[in-house]
Order: sequence, then structure tokens, then C-alpha cells
Amino acid sequence: MNKQGLTKADLLSKKPGELADLVISLASIIRQKDAEIETLKELQRLRTAERYVPSTEQMGYLFEELELLDSVLRNEVSETLEVTVSAHTKQVRKRLNACTAPSDTPVVDVYHDKDAEPTITIDGIIYDRIGDKIIDKLAVIPRKYVVERNHYPQYRARQVEMPKIIIGLNKAANIGGSPSLVANTIVSKFDDHLPLYRQEEIFRREGIFLSRQKLANWDITYYEQLLPFASFFKRQLYDSNLISKNETKVQVLNVKGPDGKPSKSGFMYITIGETYNPDTRRTKTLVMLDYIQGRSKNILFEDMDNY
Repeated sequence: MNKQGLTKADLLSKKPGELADLVISLASIIRQKDAEIETLKELQRLRTAERYVPSTEQMGYLFEELELLDSVLRNEVSETLEVTVSAHTKQVRKRLNACTAPSDTPVVDVYHDKDAEPTITIDGIIYDRIGDKIIDKLAVIPRKYVVERNHYPQYRARQVEMPKIIIGLNKAANIGGSPSLVANTIVSKFDDHLPLYRQEEIFRREGIFLSRQKLANWDITYYEQLLPFASFFKRQLYDSNLISKNETKVQVLNVKGPDGKPSKSGFMYITIGETYNPDTRRTKTLVMLDYIQGRSKNILFEDMDNY
């Protein structure tokens, strides 16, 4: 074998055992060279990348690759340049208090000086108590549950063989949940985006057992009771001088549309009515949201016949 490398004649002159040793040795050298090449490629990529420097934390590098790059850069001697920077004015945004509360928020005093001594001694130094340090903290008191014991009048019919007792209340008043609790459930579901099963877990964590089926029945019952108000509100809206309509597509469950076919999309239909009162110089605005299936003319203009 010459210095320029192995030739075909050199390989033909070797014995099978020598050829096997040569192949193993060359394979080991190739693997070592491949590893070195990959390391050099990674170092080159890290050297050309932007270094990560935490701006708000006093800490070292977060990643092993950056630590490796840092160790390489420390061994390099870089030239130092002097650069003159002209003076400038920097605008700094005023820092606001990130924790605020309304001015009429109740204040509850919490005293931590029950067992406080007038004087204390630390490391041989006597300290006299000079006063209390007051720190305001925003706190939350868990919501309080009460049982409303409602008293309703009841009546018995006269001059009948089997007197029937009726109670002077409607269906919504006899569902077992007060209007305040049902209203809180509805607001939590549709405004705070808390599904009923999550509300059930929250109630259970607070010691109250209310199944989501019960919560759903409450919502449906009050919805049925408020339907007449929706009709009254719609009549008020269509008495406005100016009406504008628009719709937004929403994804829904696979439900049947007005034509009886299953549909996976619907529309939130918004109607805005405005009336200007020249006497008070004020504009009265009413907004109504409807859920509709489809965008046919009959659906979009079903309530505008008498407008």
C-alpha cells in the first residue's frame, strides 16, 4: 500500500482475514468522522444563530446547546471596538397598579398583632414596638348559599265534592331554585363559558349537590317562562325607525334544520333597532340575537311583514 492510499492490487494481495480487519477499521474511522462532522455543523449553526439572553431574569443559559456555544465563544479572543453613542431621550410608560378595585369595595380588617409583645430581643438587640404596618390586599370571600323559605298563599275550592287545592305560583317558582341562582347559572354558562358539568363540579366542591340535568331543567323552565317577554321585546324593536340586520355563521351540533334535513351549521342573527327622540335628543337602541338555520328569504324577513 502506497502513501496515496490503497490500490486494487494491494487489496488483491491481502488475505481474507486482513481484508475483514481493514473493513472494520475503515468503518470505525468513518463513524468517527461522521460524528465530528455533525458536531462541527451544529457548532456552525449555533455560532450564526442569535444568542438568547434573558432580559428579566438573572440566570445562566437555559439550554445545553447555548451552554456549549458559550464555552466555545469564551475561548475566542474578539477585538474590542469603541463606539460613541449620541445622547437621546427615552420614553418610559408609566407603570400602573395591576391590582385595583372600586372605591366602594368593603374593607375587612385582619389583625395579626394578637400575641405581639411590646418589646422583642433579637441577637441581643432590644426592639420596641412602634406601630402597625398596614398592607392592603385584594381578597375573595366564597359565595354564600342560603335556603330561601318561600311562603305562598294556597286556596281551596268551595262547594265541590273533592276540594282541589291550588297554590298561587307559576311553574318557574316551583322548580326548587331561586331566580338568583338560576340567573347565576345562566350567566356562568353563556357569558363565562362554563358548561353545566363544570358548574356541577364547582357546586360539589362547595358542598352543594346539583346535577347538570337539574341545572339544564332550570334553564329550560325559565326560558319557557321568558318567551312572552322575548315576543314583547321583538315588537318594541320592530317599532324602531331604523333597523339593521346581519348574521354570523357558527358551528353547531348535527341538528335538523327547517327543511327537516340534518345540518351542522347555523347562524347568529343580530337585529339592531334605533329610534331618535327629538324632544330628549337621545337615541334609543335595541339589540336582539336569534339563532337561525339557513339564510332563505322567509327566515331572514319573517318578522318584517308589518314593518
